[in-house]
Amino acid sequence: MTAANDTQFLRQAIELASESEEFVGRGSVTINNQGEVLAATSNSQRTDQQAVNHAEIKAIQAANTKTGSRKLIGATAYCSCEPCAMCIAAMSYAKIERIVFVKTMQETFPDDTQGYFDSHAFIETLNFKPKLEQINLH
Repeated sequence: MTAANDTQFLRQAIELASESEEFVGRGSVTINNQGEVLAATSNSQRTDQQAVNHAEIKAIQAANTKTGSRKLIGATAYCSCEPCAMCIAAMSYAKIERIVFVKTMQETFPDDTQGYFDSHAFIETLNFKPKLEQINLH
């Protein structure tokens, strides 16, 4: 993917986050290695009363359904915010190769302990290690 593609998909994830009805909106866009959008979702855990309805989890489920495969080899997940441990683990299980995000957890949750989650260290504990990248859109 080019930097322009990264920017395009990150902006789409941010737009999805702004459309979320949640207190802290999140958006996620998953694409295959040809640049085709497999899923574009926002978080809805409170709205749906489902603790796991994070944007990234919903995107994995939609992409699995669309492709008919549990594995999303070669896929990239674009996220409005750095994913949590649950979402990173799910992306690892799905074999998503690259996770690109805009805001860090600390930027999103500066006064909350979850803001200090070390996603890079967490990835090192996984069998399949997606590449984690932050891209600043300012």
